[in-house]
Amino acid sequence: MNFDFIAPYYDRLAHWVFGEQLAKSRRALLDEIPQVLRVLMLGAGSGDMLFSFAERSIGAQIEYVEPSAKFVKIAREAWEHHYPVNAHQVNWVASPWQKYEPKYTFDLITTDYLLDLFPEEKIERLITKIASLLKIDGLWLYIDFCQNEKTAWWWRPLRFLMYRFFALVAGVPGRKITNIRAIAERQGFEIMAEKTMAKSGIEAILFRLAPKSP
Repeated sequence: MNFDFIAPYYDRLAHWVFGEQLAKSRRALLDEIPQVLRVLMLGAGSGDMLFSFAERSIGAQIEYVEPSAKFVKIAREAWEHHYPVNAHQVNWVASPWQKYEPKYTFDLITTDYLLDLFPEEKIERLITKIASLLKIDGLWLYIDFCQNEKTAWWWRPLRFLMYRFFALVAGVPGRKITNIRAIAERQGFEIMAEKTMAKSGIEAILFRLAPKSP
């Protein structure tokens, strides 16, 4: 899977298809997040979420992990242009999540429009890794497409075309939307806050990693 080809055009394409819905979903639960110290952004794309965090002073130390080197370049150049001097320390990492091995755990991990790229067995492994990288009581902000019976009529055909398009241009292996709530619960997560943008088939969920029972 490689997004280098589509990276320069991704934001314009996403805006053409979804308008402001993706940007709104990334901001839907930000007021629920405390002023955490260490943040890990997995599959962070071109940086929209990063700028939202900077505006709200969320995260003093941020690990920006993205497998596409072109996405990392786009995000880094935009960041250094808008924030040449700031209180946020960003470590830019061009790596897939499977190979990323930090030396410490995090207060907050974000995945926005990442899990929908994978089949269910890989999603389970990714959520397991997220749990292993979080501190106890740490937060996971999940934003993605969802299964919802109230979606607009155009969502199902659009989803079909979207998967076929990204399979062609980026080698995306995912083929369907997975309900991640049960998987997250098995890994010790509980829901702290959530918001569904039903017609657009999008949901934002803030999970907390609960302490394990003795």
